[in-house]
Amino acid sequence: SSTLPPGDVSFVLVLGKEDGIAQMEISRSLFFYRLLVMLAERLKSIFVPFFGYVLDHCILHLSECRLESRQPRTSKDKQVEAETLRLELISMIINALHKCFLYDAEGFVNHDKFDKLLHPLVNQLENLDGGVEAFQERAKVIPHRSSFLALLSHIPIPQETLIPCLGQLAVTVASDTLWRPLNYQVLMKTRNQSPAVRFAALKVVEEFYVRLGEEFLVLLPETIPFLAELMEDTSIEVEALTQQIIRRIEDVSGESLQKYFE
Repeated sequence: SSTLPPGDVSFVLVLGKEDGIAQMEISRSLFFYRLLVMLAERLKSIFVPFFGYVLDHCILHLSECRLESRQPRTSKDKQVEAETLRLELISMIINALHKCFLYDAEGFVNHDKFDKLLHPLVNQLENLDGGVEAFQERAKVIPHRSSFLALLSHIPIPQETLIPCLGQLAVTVASDTLWRPLNYQVLMKTRNQSPAVRFAALKVVEEFYVRLGEEFLVLLPETIPFLAELMEDTSIEVEALTQQIIRRIEDVSGESLQKYFE
C-alpha cells in the first residue's frame, strides 16, 4: 500500500500495475528522482522528511526484477531503451536514498524504515540486469556533474551508487543492533556464483570499516568465517580485495588477524 496522499506526488509516481511498469511511467519516475536528488542536495536535512512519501515507491522499483515479459512485442531497440531507462531509474533511486541517509539528522531512518529498506537495497548487489559492466557502473562512484540541463536531459546526473549508499546507511542508523543484519546480508552476497557480485559485496564490507572504523569491530567475529572462505576464492581480484580488507581491519584493531585463519 502507498503512503502517498491523493494529489501530492502520485501524478508522477505510479505504484505498479498487474501488467508491469510501463516505459512512460519509468521515464516520468526517472525525471522525478532526478529532481528529488537535486532538491535533497540543495535543502539537505530540511528535505529529508519528504522521503516518507516516496519510500514505498523506492522499494517497489528496487524489488522489481525485470520488466514484465507479457508486454506487447516490441523491437529489440525498444527493449534495450526500456531496459536502459529502468536501470538508470534504479541508479537514481539509490542516489536519492543515499542523499536521504546522508542528510538525516533527526532519526528519520528508524528501525521500521530500516527493515523495509534492508533487503531491497542489499539485493541490488545481485542485480546483474544489463550485464556485468552495467552492474559495476551502478556499484561504483561516478564523477560528479550537476546542472539543471543535465536534470532535463536524458544524460544522467552523477550517481552516489550502491556501495557508498549502504555505507552511509550503516553510519546513519548508528546501531550495532541494525548493523548486524545489514552486515550479515551483505556477507551472504559474497557466496554468490558471480565474482563481480562477490567483489562488490566485499567493497561494501570495506566501506563499513572505512566509515565506522573501530565501532564496527563488534561484528568481526561473525565476519571472520566469510573472510576465511574468500581468502581462497577462485577470483584473483576477490582474493586480493579480501587480503586488503584484512589489512585494513588489522590497522583499525591494532592486532593481527592471522590467528583466526589458522
